[in-house]
Amino acid sequence: MSKSVYTLAQDTDATAAARMMLRHHLKSVPAVAGDRVVGIVARRDLLRLVARDDDDDIRADLQARLAAELELLQRLRVEVADGVVSVAGAGELGRELVVGLARTVPGVVEVHSGDDLAGPERRAR
Repeated sequence: MSKSVYTLAQDTDATAAARMMLRHHLKSVPAVAGDRVVGIVARRDLLRLVARDDDDDIRADLQARLAAELELLQRLRVEVADGVVSVAGAGELGRELVVGLARTVPGVVEVHSGDDLAGPERRAR
């Protein structure tokens, strides 16, 4: 007797986890980091995400996420040469924010965003 074994990476988005669990009719799925099980995701866990009714919990969650983004924003590197702004560093959301702000600054002619200024840059959309 053999059955497929389904697992989730520890950083899998809740929506992707729910879709997989629904698709394969699973009540719970192990969460793994490499080849180690680091937890179990159950339907109940996913329901808690959408059925939150405590505003204080929601506010605390949002504030924690904002604090994490602010920490990442402080690690961004911004360079300017001949009106061309290059933004690099951790945090895609932070880079997008800085790219948007850079476009509003008079004199900016072009904006680049990438994970590493030393590496190949991709033009911001």
